[in-house]
Amino acid sequence: MIVFVPLAQFLVTSYDWRLAYRLMGGMLLLCAPLVLLLPWRRIMAGNPELRAESGRKAGGGGWTPRAALRTPVFWGLSMVFFCTATGMFAVVVQLVAFFIDAGYSPLTAATAFGVLGMMSAGSIMLSGILSDRFGYRQVVTASFVGTASGMTILLVIPDYPSVALLVLFVAVFGVCMGMRGPLISSVCAKYFAGSHVATIYGSIYSMNALGAGFGSLMGGLLHDITGGYRLAIGVALVFIAAAATPFWLVRDLRNFR
Repeated sequence: MIVFVPLAQFLVTSYDWRLAYRLMGGMLLLCAPLVLLLPWRRIMAGNPELRAESGRKAGGGGWTPRAALRTPVFWGLSMVFFCTATGMFAVVVQLVAFFIDAGYSPLTAATAFGVLGMMSAGSIMLSGILSDRFGYRQVVTASFVGTASGMTILLVIPDYPSVALLVLFVAVFGVCMGMRGPLISSVCAKYFAGSHVATIYGSIYSMNALGAGFGSLMGGLLHDITGGYRLAIGVALVFIAAAATPFWLVRDLRNFR
């Protein structure tokens, strides 16, 4: 994101969106042969030791999708994914336009968005270390507090569009942006261990896609209705608060280690 988002903005600004799409698509096409050369059989086989360990923890067959559907943990994690994606995508897909409307240059806006992506990669790697040290609930809650704080900064930026506020937003919002996904996948892999864990996690993760679609549509509609971004950010804050609740209300998630 730190490379291609500003590059896309530069191409659109300097030429047009058609050329930008063609160049980006051409780069992707050139990468296809590299993907085909990956050792797919070894990847699909997985690590024999990890498979054996997973089987021992699961006590045989482990969870089935039908049994998982009857647990509060399944629906709690689904709620985390749906509400998080709804709140995030109500804001994130409009960030570049938001920054431009606030008075920043298009390239500055795109660069800020790219840095967010770079920082989210770091937070993904950091999430496991922090959860091992402080616990899942504490880290997830702290990440939502950081996300809500970043959205609150967005409410101030249109009135005070300074570089300092932009940097502060990118730092606070970016460091929390990628933390929830790995933690939820880790909880799912441990709690629903067994031969069906991929299907169960896939079902839970589908709520992320539904939330992303709903949040993007909602954010766009609220912008068109109000002519601004404040209401969309306010609604996003409500969904972010709701996303944190399963780790406090669902007993098995509250005490998960």
